[in-house]
This record gives sequence, structure tokens and C-alpha cells, in this order.
Amino acid sequence: MELGQRLGLTLLLFLMAFAIFNDSTACSRVNDPSVKNALRAALFLLVLAGPAWAFEPFVVRDIRVEGIQRIEAGTVFSYLPVKVATR
Repeated sequence: MELGQRLGLTLLLFLMAFAIFNDSTACSRVNDPSVKNALRAALFLLVLAGPAWAFEPFVVRDIRVEGIQRIEAGTVFSYLPVKVATR
């Protein structure tokens, strides 16, 4: 992803977290500890979601299967969710 897209996503996540926090402080149910914990968990997950979207895509160049004795390599390759030269 380009730097501009990363910054945009980070800003968007920050604004979403701020909106949730701002709404939660105005809500009368926030005094309930379970609601506070749920809001804290949601904010924490929003903060952690930013780096997950920011990883660089990669291309699989080679897949090697070593050490198998009773199974053919083609069988192992058929079970893999990726193929060579895929993103």
C-alpha cells in the first residue's frame, strides 16, 4: 500500500475511535462496568487493526516440500491455499 493510503486508513481509524469514545462519554449506560470494558476492548481492537491493513502484499516465488516420504509433493501442493506466482 502507498504511504498516503496508510495515513488515510490510520486517520480514519483514529476518527472512528474518537467518535466511539465521544459517544460513550455522553451515554448514561457507560457507568456500567461491562459496557466500559466492551468499549475499551473495541477501542483496543481498532488500534490493533491499523497495522494489520498496512502490510505489504507479496508474491509467492517458490514452494518447497522437504522430508515427506509417503505422500507425493503434488498432494501437498493441492492442499495449500496459495500457488506459485500468486499474491
